Parts: sequence; structure tokens; C-alpha cells
Amino acid sequence: MKDFFKEFNEIEWRTYKTFGAFDSFESFWREAEKLIDQAADVTEALDGPEWKPENDEEYAEYDSDRRAARCLHDEIMTPTFRYSTLVVLYMTFEREIRRFVDAVAKERNEKISYKNLKGGLLEHVSKYIDKFSGIKINELSGYGEICNLQKVRNCIVHHYGDIDGVR
Repeated sequence: MKDFFKEFNEIEWRTYKTFGAFDSFESFWREAEKLIDQAADVTEALDGPEWKPENDEEYAEYDSDRRAARCLHDEIMTPTFRYSTLVVLYMTFEREIRRFVDAVAKERNEKISYKNLKGGLLEHVSKYIDKFSGIKINELSGYGEICNLQKVRNCIVHHYGDIDGVR
């Protein structure tokens, strides 16, 4: 009876847990955004302008005072939170794609690893899967979007989101 479940027990279940965690992660992201926005509203109510503008010139001053009160939340916390969320999302994708390729290699008993190929992870995986399974990952729907996500992640990690610093 012990051997009956052997194959089932050897399945890598972490991937399934990761996919389930994405739903929770989305809820966390939405709630955190709401909390930051609510905190900005509270700060604006406490520290923002207490008068209402009556003309365009006053509106510019009013808006400047209002933005100054919300600055910590709108200009620092929200972008930093979004940057970190995107990096975690891409990191999770990379982990899962590595697991996928490792599982393919193990199943096919391949001695060559995708880690031996030149280029970035997506290039490694694409070349490896193409070579050993004939599947052209770089031609699949969504591959371009993943490459773009990788570029945004690299911009965040290496240039704190400053697009001017990216080649």
C-alpha cells in the first residue's frame, strides 16, 4: 500500500501552492493600495489646505499645498509598493519557470542544464526547451509581455524605475 502513493507523493506541489498564492497576493495588493490612499486622504485632511480656491491662480496654490500634504503617500509609498510588488511577481515567475525546466530535464534525464547556456533566464529557458522538446516558447502568446515585464523589473531593480538610466 505504501508504494501505491509513491508517484503521487513525489509530485512537486509547491507550484500549485504558488498559483493559489497569486489570488491572495492580488487581494493583498488591492487592499494595500486602498490603505495607502486612505492614509493619504487622512494626511491631506489634517495637513492640507483648509481653504477653497476661488480662481485659477488660487487653484494652482491650493493644488500645490494639497500635493505637498499627500507627497509621502502618493510620491514615495505608492511607487515603492508597486515596484516591490512587480519585483516579487517576476521573481515568482522566474522560480516557477526554473521548476518547470528542471522538471522537464529530470523527466527526460538530461545531463545538460539550461544554466549552461548564454544569455538571460528567458533566453536560457527558451533555447533549452526548444532544443530538448521542440517547443518554441518565444513564439507562444504572451512571451513578448513576459520579456517586457522582465525589462520593467530590471529597470526597477537596477535604476529604481528611472527609465532614463536604461539602455
